[in-house]
Amino acid sequence: MNAVRKRLTVGASLIALAAALPIAATQWMASTVSQELASKGWSAGAVSVSLAGTVEVDDLRYQGSYAMQIGKVTYRTAMGAWISGAEAQSSGYSFTNVTGQMGPTKIEAAKIDVVGASVGKDDIARIFVLDAGLPERLKSVSAKSVSVPEIRLSFEIPGATENFGYVFKNITADNIVSGKVGRWVTDSASFTAKMKEGTQTGEILKTVVNDFDMVQMARVYFDTAKPGEKPAPLYSSYVFDGMRNRVAGAAAIEMEIGKVTASEIRMRPLEKSSLAVTFVEMMKAAEAQKNAPAGNKMPEKAAEMFAMVSDLLGSIEDEGFVVDGMKFFVGEKAKPVVAVTIAKLDGSYGGGKKQGGFRLTGLDVKAPDVTAKLASYSIEGFSYMPMFKGMADAARAGDIDFKRTDPRTFIPQLGTTILTGLEIDAPDPKSPPGTKPGRISVKLGKLMISLTDQLKGIPTNIDFTIDKLAVKLPENSADNGIKQLKALGYSDVDMSGRIAAKWNEATKAVSISEVSLGGVNMGKVRLTGDIGNIGREVFEGDLSMAQVALMGATAKALSLQVDNGGLGEKLLAMEARKQGRKPEDLRKELGQMAQLGIPAVLGPSDDAKAIANAVARFATSLKSLTLNVKSKNAGGVGIPDIVTIGTPDKALGLVSVQATAN
Repeated sequence: MNAVRKRLTVGASLIALAAALPIAATQWMASTVSQELASKGWSAGAVSVSLAGTVEVDDLRYQGSYAMQIGKVTYRTAMGAWISGAEAQSSGYSFTNVTGQMGPTKIEAAKIDVVGASVGKDDIARIFVLDAGLPERLKSVSAKSVSVPEIRLSFEIPGATENFGYVFKNITADNIVSGKVGRWVTDSASFTAKMKEGTQTGEILKTVVNDFDMVQMARVYFDTAKPGEKPAPLYSSYVFDGMRNRVAGAAAIEMEIGKVTASEIRMRPLEKSSLAVTFVEMMKAAEAQKNAPAGNKMPEKAAEMFAMVSDLLGSIEDEGFVVDGMKFFVGEKAKPVVAVTIAKLDGSYGGGKKQGGFRLTGLDVKAPDVTAKLASYSIEGFSYMPMFKGMADAARAGDIDFKRTDPRTFIPQLGTTILTGLEIDAPDPKSPPGTKPGRISVKLGKLMISLTDQLKGIPTNIDFTIDKLAVKLPENSADNGIKQLKALGYSDVDMSGRIAAKWNEATKAVSISEVSLGGVNMGKVRLTGDIGNIGREVFEGDLSMAQVALMGATAKALSLQVDNGGLGEKLLAMEARKQGRKPEDLRKELGQMAQLGIPAVLGPSDDAKAIANAVARFATSLKSLTLNVKSKNAGGVGIPDIVTIGTPDKALGLVSVQATAN
């Protein structure tokens, strides 16, 4: 009987224990979750775990360098995952009422849903912690998809009048593997800004980002670069369908942008300190500078800022972007004061397959009584990096006013700028009072400024070109230049010019391939030459040494060609009218003056006579004149040679001259 009673007692105990085990297990797991959260710096309200594997955490909070609050976290996981160190495999996570605050920046999301996620057990509680460990933790994040109906981002400085806000709608992220998002889509976004000058509102249409690397993005923000680290992809492509922006204040301005596409962009972390640390330090420095006594320029902070900008510019590479259909309206869009449209803007920061540069195509400006068009505008090979590096070095040395530093170190990489197809039609600003303003029409075929192959900031290869600058002159104008052209008989002008020169280090010479100016129905003047004894010290030496070296430059050869295309006749005709004489008489007089006057100045040498004969013949024929001057000394004629000789006739003995005229 006792044996039976013992068996019944043991059986009842086992039954009670079996019934109690699920309750004990869920309580133990809830306690485990609470302990895990607390170990990562989080506090939680109620924590519950169901036998089905659903874990719910209410009122989850984190307080550190920033604050984070989550109303409720719900996820399903295998119970054994909390016992072992295995991954927590989940069929679904959801976060409701998520709020984060970091300084003046606040982020809010009413709901976040995650499907098919796997997150490392030790990282679940800290996935929202924005600290230096985030890049490593993101590597354990994988999911089939993440969806967020709405995210609100705001930036508001306490006590200031400026604040900014963004609202992102219907965000989805698909195929997340080890912290890399296969495809990120935002259906739309809106933004608002309030400033002293007025308010700004706008909308961004659908945005798609492919192969977005959250790990690398977090590294760029929180990490510092490893030695020799190269920029790595942040995404492979980026597209958004357009944007609208409106500004209301002293002036109403509206902007519209069509489709924007961007290829792969790559970045690396900064070298000295992370972006996160740098931003905090810069904000502190700005606040300290604001409250600093007068005269305290804080050069060490300025040096840090310039160095950070230089490092940031050097950390980016990309394969180019394209912006289609940009429109700007000043005033009411229906009847704007100024309307500007740009057909296309494309470019690249460089560093990849595409050369760095930016190109604008199809600019059209319309304003009351003024119109302007531009076919294209491009900048290739330009960079601010040398300038910011020079500023950082100067500030680091205590020269915050940049008065003791060689100004050449502040010159950016200049590259090549090209403008084509400029057209402007506007009223003459110098029309005589009481008359109806005439119109000035300006057209420019091409403008090119190429300043390349720089040594210590100084370009050694220069090409400045103006091609087909055509101006239609108004009938009446008070401008002296226009009045002079009208007096010559021109109703319009069409001019071109070029300055091109290049330094050759091997020969220590600067070749002036062209200095020219010409016009339709006017003529053309063209000068070429070679300047010798130009070494690297002219560009790279200190300023005193460079000036001394430049004084040693020599003229080796010079060629001048003048072709009359009609201007000569008009000048003679105008002068003849003033003197009441015939143009033919003035021609003969000019020829005689050249024949007699030039030898009187240059001496009776054969070269002087050749010059006089050629100039006299040109004066009477008004066709073309060519003068070729070459140094008899292979090294060229220097400034000291001219100074010691003193008189033009003796100076002429240093060169050989060929002069011809038609």
